[in-house]
Amino acid sequence: MTSKAATVCFSWLNNTNYLEWALRMEAVLICAGLWQMIDIIIDETGKDAATIAKGIKAAIDGQATDKMNEARAEIILRVDDGQLAHCMKSRDPREIWVTLEQVHCAAGFATNLALCRRFLTMKKTDSQTMQAWIGQAGTDITDQNKILALTIGLLSSYDSVIINFDSTSSNLLTLNHVISRLLNEEICQIASGGNSTKSDDDVQDEAMAVTSAKSCKLKLITANPDVICFFCNKKGHYKSDCPERLA
Repeated sequence: MTSKAATVCFSWLNNTNYLEWALRMEAVLICAGLWQMIDIIIDETGKDAATIAKGIKAAIDGQATDKMNEARAEIILRVDDGQLAHCMKSRDPREIWVTLEQVHCAAGFATNLALCRRFLTMKKTDSQTMQAWIGQAGTDITDQNKILALTIGLLSSYDSVIINFDSTSSNLLTLNHVISRLLNEEICQIASGGNSTKSDDDVQDEAMAVTSAKSCKLKLITANPDVICFFCNKKGHYKSDCPERLA
């Protein structure tokens, strides 16, 4: 095993991080010269399924035992205790890899539902960059759900951008458009103040200001019940609050 592979540190495999773990684990095995124990490549040109299966079996049988043990050890040493049961079914690192993939990438309805629920309720942290936040969008989720998750979990400083998204026509509101706008907005916020978050006092002051403005408008309308809307010509509200105009 090379020193480069030995010094790599990342989160061990658990029930929530398989995709990230598998990507890094593959890189570790490649650096250690052990990936061929997992990814067996044979020439499939003009061969039927039975012949291909025999070729794979022959390739597995011809692998060095010490290399297979090294690959198996690398995998076992980078999984949580709860994942060890999946590694005990075979001494073949390829079978262990396939078993872990099947366990964590099940395509059942319940699994997809849980994945979407977790994805749509994730929240961006203060220290997380926009690129890291966008990178959490999985490959097996629709673009519409990705847009929802990316916008729902943003901080309040991005409210103006989200409002703009809501007014954008559906044919223009693509995932690439949303990602570009969010990245540009982050750059603008960093350039303008460096801090894209608002303190609790700022949020409370803004809420009090909005409440006060609404209260004043309500009192004004109540004191002048004969006020006429310039949009629908009905009494009781201004043009800015006209339900017909908003609709």
